[in-house]
Amino acid sequence: MTTDPSSATATAEAVRTGVTGALETLDAAFDRVDDLNPSLRAFTTLLRADGRAAGAAVDARTREARARLPLAGVPLAIKSTVTLDNPVVAPLLAAGAVPVGVTAAPQLCTWGMTDSDAHGITRNPRDTALSAGGSSGGSAAAVASGMVPLAVGDDGMGSLRIPAAACGIVTIKPGPGVVPTRLSGDNWGGLAESGPLARTVGDVALALSVMAGRPELASIG
Repeated sequence: MTTDPSSATATAEAVRTGVTGALETLDAAFDRVDDLNPSLRAFTTLLRADGRAAGAAVDARTREARARLPLAGVPLAIKSTVTLDNPVVAPLLAAGAVPVGVTAAPQLCTWGMTDSDAHGITRNPRDTALSAGGSSGGSAAAVASGMVPLAVGDDGMGSLRIPAAACGIVTIKPGPGVVPTRLSGDNWGGLAESGPLARTVGDVALALSVMAGRPELASIG
């Protein structure tokens, strides 16, 4: 069931250099979502208008301006606990990422699996008989299936790490204060942090550097 689109790093390089366009990469991502999401239930809402507006804005830039976008044209999934103007998402969009949709989370984000009465069970792309983990299971399934190369999730007591392990992808819980975010309630007593999910360590490092506003974090050498 998994597909193998380009990594976030490779996608951004292709868009920056004009090999492909942001709208072209976005349309390919929507095609994968239309094909895979009915069985995986990773996304609850698609942001087609927002995504196309963001993609068109990237494509309208000069080549020199696109060259300054670390995530030019990278399709992005966003967990339902945050919004497009959240301090953890806004820097990714400013860096050229294009939003694809909102991903599933369990009710109240209290479980290590992702299912709800409203959206059903989010399945693991590696084996649909298994759980995608939780609570960022929708984001993890979206990345592991190849629907998108990059996603945002959050983690109080394992909500990034559990689904990443279950789906065989990469994530990081950044540490207190590294990544600005705005989450509901008391952020699990201050334990909850937002972070990236991707299929490679390099993509996670790149996304983390953008989220944190610290370019040096993109280096994994």
